[in-house]
Amino acid sequence: MADSYGSSSDDDAERHTGEMQLPRDVYIHAAERVAYAMSLAQDLSLRTSLWWAQEPVTVLARSGSRSSDIDVVALTDPLPPLNDWWRRAVDVFSNVRSALDQFHHEVWLNQVGTEPGRSIYFPITANEPSWDKWAREHRRFSPELIERYRAFQPWVSGRPYFETLSEIKRAENHRRSLIPGLDLATLNTGMIESTVAPMLTEAELKELTEITVAESTALDVPERVLLTLSTPGHVELTTDPTILRDYAFAPYFVAGGEHVPWTPGISLITREATWAIAHIAGLEGDAVNPPTHFDFG
Repeated sequence: MADSYGSSSDDDAERHTGEMQLPRDVYIHAAERVAYAMSLAQDLSLRTSLWWAQEPVTVLARSGSRSSDIDVVALTDPLPPLNDWWRRAVDVFSNVRSALDQFHHEVWLNQVGTEPGRSIYFPITANEPSWDKWAREHRRFSPELIERYRAFQPWVSGRPYFETLSEIKRAENHRRSLIPGLDLATLNTGMIESTVAPMLTEAELKELTEITVAESTALDVPERVLLTLSTPGHVELTTDPTILRDYAFAPYFVAGGEHVPWTPGISLITREATWAIAHIAGLEGDAVNPPTHFDFG
């Protein structure tokens, strides 16, 4: 591995002195590819909004499986086109990852002057030992440039976005079951009027009622129990069960066992990639506070 990457020389050291800004042709194509990925993400967001505009979900309250329970249920029709949305999301992530790898390859050519001899990838490391290994393999890069890459490792920056990107790509490449769902972002149950036997005061009922949220609140099936209200006695609903209308939805994908909101998640990942390219290229000096604007010239 070391032989394929070569060794440093006096010419290399001279090239890496002083403040370094990489030439435009090193970063511009990668930056444009991330911008393209962002346009794909905007199209995906529009598609999810158009589905939601059909008002496909009804949330209602009904008697539960036990006489003391009230279930809050979501009925969904039509179901969201999750497979289509996921393919489009994968396209977004693939373009972001490819842009980072393309950028790193161009940086290598600029710094070393020859092809690396094998495929190389933008580093997304999990800890210091794995980072040290990468840094040794790239010893022909200047310390300044190495430090710019290091600043965007998730364990250094404290930002999980590249880690999430890697998790999604690993799952996609290994054909694991990584399927997006729809999650209720907010749900205001409002007033569910019911009678309870034995009779309890409102304060007693509130104190004794248990709320159990379902393990999954995804809207990927025609009917889904979102939560259950368990009271200490027999319950009879006294109002129209379709009383719950104050709710919204947000698509999510699962990465590292966590539910990642779809739209803000993609936005943060694409911003992190754009920021990393700008910082490593020497166009943006701050690696801690995200810029409000990127200028690639």
